[in-house]
Amino acid sequence: MRRSKVGPDELVAMSATKAAAAIQEFCDRYAENKQLRTAHIYLNYLRSFLKHNGRRDVELEEYSWRRSRRPERIPTRDELYKMAEISDLRDRAVLLCDFHSGLRNATLRALTFGDLKDQLEAGKEIICVRVTAQLKERVPAACKENVEHLTFFGRKATEALRLYLEERERRRGPIGDSEPLFISASNIPHSKARSQPITEDALQRLIKRAARKAGIKEWRQMRFHSLRKTFRSVLDAGFKSGGQLAEDDKEFLMGHALPSQRAPYHDANMNVLQERYAKLDWGGEPLTLEREEEVRSLRERVARLETIYSEKLKIKEQR
Repeated sequence: MRRSKVGPDELVAMSATKAAAAIQEFCDRYAENKQLRTAHIYLNYLRSFLKHNGRRDVELEEYSWRRSRRPERIPTRDELYKMAEISDLRDRAVLLCDFHSGLRNATLRALTFGDLKDQLEAGKEIICVRVTAQLKERVPAACKENVEHLTFFGRKATEALRLYLEERERRRGPIGDSEPLFISASNIPHSKARSQPITEDALQRLIKRAARKAGIKEWRQMRFHSLRKTFRSVLDAGFKSGGQLAEDDKEFLMGHALPSQRAPYHDANMNVLQERYAKLDWGGEPLTLEREEEVRSLRERVARLETIYSEKLKIKEQR
């Protein structure tokens, strides 16, 4: 894989997780350029190469270059929280932020830390996310049909996002305003990872992986876009105390075009819309003390392992 600078012997010697990440990253470059069939072919070539060298433990996610006729599996709200619970900090934040906001794949990938920095530093429990045409400068499909709107990361999503960003900053240093909100977690160098957002296909693999770990039998039928439909189901379910969210509010939060005379009302009344949003039944139990202790323990273990790795690296360089 010349583009990824990973040699054949090195690929065979990698762990299953790292080998899968390297191959998917290599093939993603073709998929991102709409060369899905090429990505599919290379994936099969590399899978065959690994099997020929006795590596059958590397799990790879196929690229859908043919139109699929399989039914789509929409996760329920409770299933989604279960999927988030068994995921790592980044994937958990991705799942909850997208579920709570209904953002499209491209829009989520276009967000940067700077877009939300002020609200995060101000300690906001619910974060407002503005979708503007300017996001298309980062990811071309980020603002579909140039429909500008706003949506929110709810309390559980904001909590998960803060945990992820705190851990990321601890491991990689201060986060710059222009850095993607969610970065790639593959084995690419840190300097490159800081500027590379998570890819479209990586998000598809993320939700399938989480669904499989959560024990959902139809995990192969789940797509990242499915989270928008789970989001819509919460909007349609209405308020906890009874009553329904207005149809215009639903359409605006989904990023659908509204009649020109009604669209400015929602944008100018963000606080009113946020109050209504907060009254919806998002579910999800707060973190228990046991869960918080588990997260804290995992952080300490990761810190110890990183220290050991750094010391070994220094010794190797001195030789």
